[in-house]
This record gives sequence, structure tokens and C-alpha cells, in this order.
Amino acid sequence: MNETLAQLGFAEEISSVEEFADDVSLLNFPSKIGGFPFWLIPDCLPSVSLICSACSDPLFLLLQVGISVSSFIFSKILQLYTPDDLIEDSYHRCVYLFICNSLQCRSSKELRIKALHQKSPKIDPFTSTTSKNPHSKTPNACVVCNSPASKHCAKCISRYCSRSHQVLHWSHGHKASCGSESDQPIDPLLTSLCSFPLFEIVIDDEPVADNELHYPSNDDESIDSLQTDKQKIEQALKMLNKQEKILPEEVDGTFEPESDDDESPSDELFDIFQKRVSRDPLQVLRYARTAEGDSKPLVISVDSDEVEKCQGCGESYVFEFQVMPHMLNLLPDGDKKDGLDFGTLLVFSCKKNCRDDGFQIKRQDFS
Repeated sequence: MNETLAQLGFAEEISSVEEFADDVSLLNFPSKIGGFPFWLIPDCLPSVSLICSACSDPLFLLLQVGISVSSFIFSKILQLYTPDDLIEDSYHRCVYLFICNSLQCRSSKELRIKALHQKSPKIDPFTSTTSKNPHSKTPNACVVCNSPASKHCAKCISRYCSRSHQVLHWSHGHKASCGSESDQPIDPLLTSLCSFPLFEIVIDDEPVADNELHYPSNDDESIDSLQTDKQKIEQALKMLNKQEKILPEEVDGTFEPESDDDESPSDELFDIFQKRVSRDPLQVLRYARTAEGDSKPLVISVDSDEVEKCQGCGESYVFEFQVMPHMLNLLPDGDKKDGLDFGTLLVFSCKKNCRDDGFQIKRQDFS
């Protein structure tokens, strides 16, 4: 039986954040990890709250996925730009995935995640004003994180998504510049406090079965660069294998071996997951949405939760993409006990793209 291959996303370091932001256009709309959101339609920000419902902290942008699609043929990157020429009002489309990074929510192990998208028809007056720089005066956006803002400074026009970002901005430069006509650049320290590290995400085809592990083979790469790539792959495999099956309990100084018949369906799924991901262990994303909406995620364990129906149109959500465990290696404290933790995040969306927040997110852990 032929397997269905996904499109894989890989993190790539950005040498110049300024050049990366200046290069943004509708024809080159970025997919990325971290940083602040680049809005597809900056003059019409989503009405969805991006404040954590549990701790009231602003959510961090985890992914912004940008994939060029013509009948679901993909180009590159991950803020998720997904032009959909099969749905008239979704010719241009970008999906954003936000997550709470507060110590309170990380410690509770209950991830607070929110997905939303922006879309527009092929011909739209907004498309020529695509937000390039997170601090380029996106109307009604927070000057700190570029998320939708509902608060403002009492003395000037600076807007904020939350009280916490207003306080942080005040202590990182705004106190001295408040009321002045000239814009002050955001303190890099403030940026690091309010966002994940920034990476571009590039898309490649998933290797077919039985391929050996892929190490970059560019003839121009140095031995040191190849060694670094090898170390990254080994780190990804370590993350993938960090929850190895626990040995049976020791009885009278011996271990009772398990028979193959004792393997549960979840064990089999976990083995399949490991083998599939090991083809390209540096993958941070698997994108698999199809025009028919019949794609399936690569699961770690048996998924007993039903796929929800869209509150807008009543249709069942369809699988679109999933975040892979190597993502944690790119986040601060992602490999520590109190860091963000998950096995994979499965993202389902409305087939008709009818709501900005028409998504269902399922979390699966290694257990």
C-alpha cells in the first residue's frame, strides 16, 4: 500500500532580522517560528483575544505558517501562508499558532494554545499593505508584540495588548520617549522577553520509506557545518527518544520480558511515529491538508477524541498540519523540566475556512 507523504517544515536561522522583514511581500509572505506576527491584512486584525485565559499573560507566537498553494501545491515557509484557490474568499491565507509561555501555565502542563487565520480574496485592497516589520505602525496593534491591542497609553498613541506589555514597554524606553513625535526602536531585551527566537521555516518533500537519514550534502559546506548538522540531528533523535518504553518492573532481581503479543495499539503507533520521523528528524512541521480534506496526522498514540464540528458552518474539521517534537529544541528551556513540553500538536481547521478561529488543536504526549 502506498503511503501518503507530507510536506515537511525545517527551521533555518535568519542572519538579519531586518532584511528578513524588509523582504516580506504578498508574493513572498513568510512562514516562521517565533518573533512577532506579520499580518496578512494589517488594517483588519483578528478580533480574537490573544491573552491567556488562565494566567492573563499575552500569548507568544509559536508558528506563523506560510505555504503557497495552487490546488495544494506547496512552496516554502511557516507563519502558515496558505493561499487556497479552491475557496473564493481564501485565495490569500495565513495561519497563526499562539501558545502561553508563562511559568504558571508551563508548570501546570496544560498548554494554552490558540490558532487563527487571516484570509482575503485574490483581488483585495488590503493585499498591497501587507505588514512587513512588526514595529511598522500596524494599526490597532500592540507596539511591543504586534498583536491586536485594546489598551493605549494615556499620554500618547502607543497601543498595547495588555497591561503587562504596557508596563514592560514603559521600563524599556517608553518612559523617556512618551509624548515625542519620533518613534523609538523596541529594546532587543524587551523583544526577547516577549517572543520566542525567530527562525524561518522552509518546506521540503518527505522522504520515501527506507531512505537513510538525510545529512545535508551541499558540496560547498564545510566539515564543521556538516558536523553541526549531525549534532542537530542527534539532538532531535534524543528528543524523539526521550520517552523510551519503561522496562517492566524488576521481580526478584530479574526482569520479566514482554512478548510481542503484549504490545498495545499505542505502542505500535509510537513505533510507527518514531520510524517515520527518523527519516528527517529535524522536521518541526508536517503539513498535509488536501483539497478533499481526507489527510491524516501522524499520531503518537490512540486518539479517542472526536474531531469537532465548525461552529460557523457545521462541517467537521479536517486535519491541516502538526507541530513536531524537534520544535522544543529551538525554544528556550524546551529541554528542561519546567519548559514547554508536548509530543506533537495536531491542528485541524474548517474545510471552508469560514471562521478566523475555526480550529481544533489536539495535544499528544509521549507516555
